Amino acid sequence: MNERQERDEARLEEQARQEGLSLMQEESVHTLHDSLSLAQERSRSSHPVRLTVGIVLFFVAALVPYAVGRAIAVDHTDALIDVFSRFDPRGLALLAWMDVTLAWITLIQAIISQRHRRSGLVLTLLLFMVEQLLAGLALLKWNFWNSTYVVFHAHAIYANAINLGILSSVVGALAFGLLYIVLLVFVRPGSRADFLTTAPAALSEYLVLELVAILVVIFGGLLTMGGA
Repeated sequence: MNERQERDEARLEEQARQEGLSLMQEESVHTLHDSLSLAQERSRSSHPVRLTVGIVLFFVAALVPYAVGRAIAVDHTDALIDVFSRFDPRGLALLAWMDVTLAWITLIQAIISQRHRRSGLVLTLLLFMVEQLLAGLALLKWNFWNSTYVVFHAHAIYANAINLGILSSVVGALAFGLLYIVLLVFVRPGSRADFLTTAPAALSEYLVLELVAILVVIFGGLLTMGGA
């Protein structure tokens, strides 16, 4: 009887030991799987090659079109004035403003929407290149009034209109960023004013501020400051 009990106890101990080993093996497999999954996730999220290519493309898109536009403005001034004079200065300001504003919108959509990220970034890059070309043609810098007058003389109003259109969109975006930060800080989640921080409301606020900025440029007398 004692021998039978000893055999049963030994059998139970062996089963427990095997179950423990199987649990340890299963845990090690899960740990290895989790480690591999984490490593794969990190490898997918970190793309040094893509990041490097993106940085290079950004600098190329920023420098090359601006340099081309500036060279045209300096070396072919009369031909450029002839092209500018076919448009109303307010139309040139509106064109530049629309290009930059659309670039901001497509960039935000590319950041938010993972589905359309690649196409959104490509469109943003193209719009940015157009903006840089216009900036080069209009000799854009922070104090552009003197340089445009020196190059274009009495026709500087056209270049100034492009510059003001670009800068108005930048000012509108900065104003929206400041407003949205204030809303996030002072509006409590769940309150009646919380809808102001939602995506549709934020887009409406952004567009309103952008419209105010370009209307100030068009009807605020800024276009007549650089010549007629």
